Amino acid sequence: MNHYLIFSAINDYFKDISTLDAGRIIAAFIYMDQFIAKVIAEEVILHTIPEYYDKYRGNPDPFDLQQVLDEAAKRGYSTTQGSTICKEKISVSITIKGRTFELVTLDSGGWTLRFAKEKNLEIPIIDANGVLDMLEDINDANTYTLPLISQYLFSLGKMFDLGQYKDAEYFSCLPSTTSSEGKFSYWGLPTLAVYFHDQGLDPEDILTEVRISCSRAEVKSNTYLKDPETFIMRCAPIKEICKKNGLIEGIAEKHISEVLKKYSPKGIVDMSEVKYACYDSGVILLAPYRRKGAIIGFLDYSRIAAIEDIISRIMSYNEGSPLPEGFVLCQLPTN
Repeated sequence: MNHYLIFSAINDYFKDISTLDAGRIIAAFIYMDQFIAKVIAEEVILHTIPEYYDKYRGNPDPFDLQQVLDEAAKRGYSTTQGSTICKEKISVSITIKGRTFELVTLDSGGWTLRFAKEKNLEIPIIDANGVLDMLEDINDANTYTLPLISQYLFSLGKMFDLGQYKDAEYFSCLPSTTSSEGKFSYWGLPTLAVYFHDQGLDPEDILTEVRISCSRAEVKSNTYLKDPETFIMRCAPIKEICKKNGLIEGIAEKHISEVLKKYSPKGIVDMSEVKYACYDSGVILLAPYRRKGAIIGFLDYSRIAAIEDIISRIMSYNEGSPLPEGFVLCQLPTN
């Protein structure tokens, strides 16, 4: 499992809604954990993993079929050759932990990967070892995204109360919206963070968005449109929280960005392997470890002065040496 790739997508998802207080973020996740996990897993599978392997540096020559079969056998996976589905040639099917992946030849001479009826990925030019690693990472993303989200949010050190959970219930029918990053769509309570902080809308503007999303019949029965006063009243404290947190996080992000410039290729923060997300009381930092591990932890704003030292330590970490307080190493055990 590639902890770093999955944690990176999780971090991207929650970073876009981080102006919500941590309690409401956690409450929203508890209320619709399966949905959020599915959204993030799809991003990992369809974009994060392919982009990572497109940069993969193994054998410069692309794999051939026999090499894939040999590597699959070495790892103990069953394979089937030579079937045909919908007039497409399936050169090989590989079953990993109960999930079957089909390598399909393309007219262009390349290969595409089919692992669900609606999901097909063109395989980058990588060696056979890379192909099997990629299949394992895709399989693991479906299995481990949900528990890794829980671990990520647990690192915030916050709990949610009944009122915050009731907010998650009340706002669960808000229509979807997309953040300015355009990577994820958000439903329910998390959309308020996008509407308030990212899009600069007021509660009345959100009601207009709700009305636009409804059919004529739905307008009459929509909870928010039937009682707009309650909707506006319940939005008010969340809007103030997002505004306050946005100011705090803006200051913190400026400081973090200045530090990361020193550790980023050509001084471009977006190219840094260290990922971060600012929340109401501190920042989550994430760094890769070797090829598939990750170091993740939470730094309270009261310790923000130490951030350069912490970033340096997690980037240069060697297994067995001490990690900064609040940080953990996540990786599969080695034999």
